[in-house]
Amino acid sequence: MDDAHAALKTEVTQLAQSAGAHASNTGVHITGAERAAWNAKDKSVTGTYQGDGNTQRKITLGFRPRFGIVYGIGVPLTMVEWDMQNCTVYSGFFSSSGNSEGVSADATGFTVTNHAMVRPNGFTIKMNATGTTYVYVAWQ
Repeated sequence: MDDAHAALKTEVTQLAQSAGAHASNTGVHITGAERAAWNAKDKSVTGTYQGDGNTQRKITLGFRPRFGIVYGIGVPLTMVEWDMQNCTVYSGFFSSSGNSEGVSADATGFTVTNHAMVRPNGFTIKMNATGTTYVYVAWQ
């Protein structure tokens, strides 16, 4: 029985040491300061805009977004029109690392593009089409 007790005590001691080492590892856990900073501000903003048909449209957020999504309500993200050999795009992604075609991030928000007619390359952007409501989500 003493051997079993000693073995159990050794296992408990090793487990406590491992748990303590894991809990103090700042590489896998956030600090209190990091947690407070993340919780101190909104992480994202969501909004809508009504397409007005203009070629370019600036959406002001008041901050440089790190990542964002734009999509039209009630329209496909992308629509292929085989008879016209065209792909119409009603959605896009933007980030601090790069953007999909038709949307770009800047210091205070993002800008979307709208092509009035089918482009010769068969890729038409419609992120400000007249009468379409668009939703955006942008992360700080």
